[in-house]
Amino acid sequence: SALETEGRDLIGLAAEGRLRPTLFRENEIQLVISALSRGRSVLLMGPEGVGRAAVVYGVAQQAGEGLSLCEMSTAQSLSGTRYRGEFESKAEAIAKAAVNARTVLYFDDIWNIPDTGRTSQNDSNLLDAFRHRIAARELQLLGKVTPDILNQLREVPGFVSLFEVVKIAPLSKGSIDDILVAEAARLEVTLDEASRVRMIYLCQRFLPEVSGPGPALRLLEQTRDYQKQKHNVGEPEALSPEFVEKVFSIYSGLPRFVVSEAATQPVADI
Repeated sequence: SALETEGRDLIGLAAEGRLRPTLFRENEIQLVISALSRGRSVLLMGPEGVGRAAVVYGVAQQAGEGLSLCEMSTAQSLSGTRYRGEFESKAEAIAKAAVNARTVLYFDDIWNIPDTGRTSQNDSNLLDAFRHRIAARELQLLGKVTPDILNQLREVPGFVSLFEVVKIAPLSKGSIDDILVAEAARLEVTLDEASRVRMIYLCQRFLPEVSGPGPALRLLEQTRDYQKQKHNVGEPEALSPEFVEKVFSIYSGLPRFVVSEAATQPVADI
């Protein structure tokens, strides 16, 4: 079906243990599941990195029988459509497949839906292809947006009214630390408290526009990958706060003396 070729079965991935476990989002997960059970479509609203995708994964992990969840992108809905009429046919096939299989479509880039398919010669778009089915609660969408994007989407006639908005608020430092502990164990990474504290500090100090735990989790993965690279070339390094600073400097592009508590700038560079 169109869903099998274009999407990713999140329920299946959750059953196989291939999705990161979701912590501290039980209330938000239940709000989403409740809305979906009533036939509503849902927008998860929160800043970048706050954990909106984690809530989606939590829904996949806790969904009971009768709920299917397929991850898609607007780019996938356009793939293979070059000529007039092909996009409309593909959008209709995706909608029919989702309705027949009672599958919720999760669009990571749901803000693109009003413009997907639209050209200078053709005003057809994915929102129009889906709109009447969403309004009738036959087709359900799930997506994530930032507050700014949500405000922009309010300018699209009738778009936001098709959805129930669930707010995803930032977590505390303590919760982010617990998430790092759990993810380090899942990734089989030895991560002491000092290194975790440094990860959280660096992300909050130098990436203030992105809420945790997303940046800290990415830094953990980058640290693990760089540690493996060093080991593979015969230069093993222990994971420490200093090693975390080194990795953050590499991936952020910030000078080491800026992010480090110990490193200083050479006099010749001043």
